[in-house]
Amino acid sequence: SCITFTEVRLPVRSRRRWAEAIPFVLEDLLATDVEELHFAHGEPNPAGLLPVAIVDRNRMADWMAALEASGIRPDVLWPDIVLVPWIPGRWSLAREKNRITLRWGREQGCTLEDPLAEAVFKRLWAASPADSRPREIVFYGAADDPFLLNIRSEPGREMVTWTLGEPSASEEASRGPVTGFNLLQGAWAPGHHRQETWTRWKPSVFLAAGWAGLL
Repeated sequence: SCITFTEVRLPVRSRRRWAEAIPFVLEDLLATDVEELHFAHGEPNPAGLLPVAIVDRNRMADWMAALEASGIRPDVLWPDIVLVPWIPGRWSLAREKNRITLRWGREQGCTLEDPLAEAVFKRLWAASPADSRPREIVFYGAADDPFLLNIRSEPGREMVTWTLGEPSASEEASRGPVTGFNLLQGAWAPGHHRQETWTRWKPSVFLAAGWAGLL
């Protein structure tokens, strides 16, 4: 996927230094030189971990150039996982053509093609302690979806409440501030580079997201 998620524990408390510290903390865990990557962060979770999104700088530049060519200057660039509603204690899954979006936290999720989505779901389930697994799983899709049928049939899932979500709920999630994860940070922060040729329309744009358990 285009966007990779992970979580880090930073050695500094000053918010102003987070952006500088993130590449330093992650550089030994990434195959790509951190100078070639763009990092954006959300808000610390209760465990003190900071969610981080990682995007190739050239890809980010291509996205922004494409938006500019269309006369669009967004103030917010969101990963597409935020389109799927989520509440604590619940995992949310959504089908879109041959892709599945999994969201298991406020700023945790990924969008994957079948059958990789099924493998990642099973890995997440196995890695989660029994007392932290979801009490409910909501699926935005058809009741006879093969992906849903396969993951429901696994041993140990009988204690989970399975619910079919309404598509309108997914649409509603896109209308409000559903996450603090704006990818437009650093060099791409609103106001950092203003061009008069752009229009004044400032929509929110959603991009496909992936996930990696780096730490």
